[in-house]
Amino acid sequence: MLNTIKILEKFRHHLSPRTKNFVSRYEVIDHVKNTSISGYSHTVFKDTSKDDNTYILAFRGTETGGTQILKDAFLQMVLLL
Repeated sequence: MLNTIKILEKFRHHLSPRTKNFVSRYEVIDHVKNTSISGYSHTVFKDTSKDDNTYILAFRGTETGGTQILKDAFLQMVLLL
């Protein structure tokens, strides 16, 4: 977390107040970037402003561009068989 803040200090003039607040409060615990088969992605954050081990799971699914929706529909049909 401290290293992230040090790196961001270098670019601080380019960051919005909302971004500065976010990176100073939340720590990325786990991240799965865009998977090639479904477009699924998730990130787990820890709220460092609380002492109660509050975690937040953010996720997203299908991308709407290109043929991703067709791929997801096909994958869903295969999984249901």
